[in-house]
Amino acid sequence: MPITGLDHAMLAVRDLDTAAAALTGALGLHVRRGGRHPGWGTANAVLDLRSGYLELITVADPAEAAAVDAGRRILELLDRDGGGWLAFVLTAKDLRTTWQQVRRAGLSIARPVGGRAVRPDGSYRSWAVAGHGEEFRTGRLPSLIEYGDGTPPPREDPPSHGPAPDVLGVARLDVAVADLDAATRRYARLLGGPPVAEPGHCACWTLPDGVGVRLLPIDLTTATREGLWTVALAVPDARAAAAVLDARGTGYTPAGPGAVLVDRGATAPARIVLTELREGWDVRAAAV
Repeated sequence: MPITGLDHAMLAVRDLDTAAAALTGALGLHVRRGGRHPGWGTANAVLDLRSGYLELITVADPAEAAAVDAGRRILELLDRDGGGWLAFVLTAKDLRTTWQQVRRAGLSIARPVGGRAVRPDGSYRSWAVAGHGEEFRTGRLPSLIEYGDGTPPPREDPPSHGPAPDVLGVARLDVAVADLDAATRRYARLLGGPPVAEPGHCACWTLPDGVGVRLLPIDLTTATREGLWTVALAVPDARAAAAVLDARGTGYTPAGPGAVLVDRGATAPARIVLTELREGWDVRAAAV
C-alpha cells in the first residue's frame, strides 16, 4: 500500500497570529503565513520542519466550514476545548489507488476530493485528500493526501527568533482511542499490517519514513476526545533542547528518558514533547 509516511500534523487554533506567536515564543521556531482553502472555510499557517510540517489551521468562514466534516471537527474542537491537535495526514502515492486498496481492506473512508491553498500573494498549491469524512470528524483515522500543481510563493528568509532547539522533524504521534482493540484493527487495515508491538497498553507502528504512531487508551491520557493527542518532535540532544527552553524562559517537565514535555501554557493549545532520537530508539519506550 503506497503510504509513504507523515505529511503533516494539524493544530486547530482560534487565531493564527496569536498561536504562531505562542509557538515561536516558546520554541524559537518560525511560523510562516499560509493561505485560504476555498470551499473548506479554513485558513492556515505553517511551521516547516526538516521533514514534514506542523499546520496551524483555523476557521475563516464558519458557514463554509460547517458544510464539511473536516470543518465541523475544527468548529467542535474550538468550541469545546479552544483548539488542540486536530489530526495527522499521511502522504500517499497515487491517492485514488491507495484509497481503493484501503476500501478493499475493509475500511470505509471518504473518497478523494480536491482542494487548494491560496496564499495572499495569489500563489497556490493544489492537493487531493481522502479520509476527510466522518472518520476525520470523529478522530478515528488520519487523512491521506497527494499534492498536485501550484505556483511557488516568493522566497522568504525567516527572521531569527533567538535560540531554538535543533528540531529534526516529527518523531512520534500519540493518538488517544476509546477502544484499543477496535482502533488497532482500523489502523492495521489502513497501514497494511499489524502493529510492531502490543505491550498491553498501546499499539505501535513505524511509518515508512520512520515516524512512530502509537495508539493509547484514552483513560491513560489527559485527552477528552479520540484523536491526535501529542506530537513528539525529534531532537539530537534532549539536554541541549532543555537548555534552550531554559534560555527562552519556557517551562517543561521530564517525559521519560531523553524527553521533555513543553508546558502547554507556553504552546497552548498544543501538547508537544521534545524527544531525543538515539540509536535503537523504540517508539514503544516513550513515556505517556
